[in-house]
Amino acid sequence: MQIIIHMENINGLRLPLDYGYRVSSAIYRLAYADEDYSAFLHDCGYGEEGRRYKLFTYSPLKGHYRIEDKRICFDGDISLEVRSISERFCEAVKSTLLTNGSVKIMDTVLPVKMTEIYDRPLTVAEADIKTVSPIVVSSSENGKTVYYSPEDDCWEEMINLTLYRKFTAAYDEGPPSVVKLGLLGKPKKVVTRVKGIWVTGYHARLHLAAHPLVTAFLYETGLGAKNSQVFGMFEDL
Repeated sequence: MQIIIHMENINGLRLPLDYGYRVSSAIYRLAYADEDYSAFLHDCGYGEEGRRYKLFTYSPLKGHYRIEDKRICFDGDISLEVRSISERFCEAVKSTLLTNGSVKIMDTVLPVKMTEIYDRPLTVAEADIKTVSPIVVSSSENGKTVYYSPEDDCWEEMINLTLYRKFTAAYDEGPPSVVKLGLLGKPKKVVTRVKGIWVTGYHARLHLAAHPLVTAFLYETGLGAKNSQVFGMFEDL
């Protein structure tokens, strides 16, 4: 399910440049209409100990902004898209939006002007796609985190490893197919901070081929890692 929230920026939202996890915190608060599920999602998530997945993803904030004093300053209204395979998660978010009529990001309250709700994931065997937020693929080697580019030979293999783990965490069985991803142009490297840690991801245009159930799953949970920290969302071209 996809929820697009249009917010009125009457208080002049100003955020650190690495604002991603602040929005993630706001989304957890939106899910708090279902307290038990919100606590489960925040504290545990899906999967086994050591590998936990939230199974939602979201877009960067969309709207006109300027950079001032190392902060991002939004001048007008703002929109945010949230996706998840969990109906319970989406129902909780919808309920909170209906009850509160606003979204709080850090100390700023943003009244909700309109909410769009769709249940039409991308269910196709092949599609040309583009990233909405950077895709992160990484591994730990000798205590260090190594990030991979879509041009690296192991990138697709590692995408599929994460897909297998997330899909199995969600459904207790493996996905019906792997996903194949072909570059449609030069990827763009993006380095950002998440809670003080530098993270490398890539924007790209890709040709995606997979079983339609896999395509739909990835559309609503994201490609690669750190999807609940504003990474891995994509849309079709």
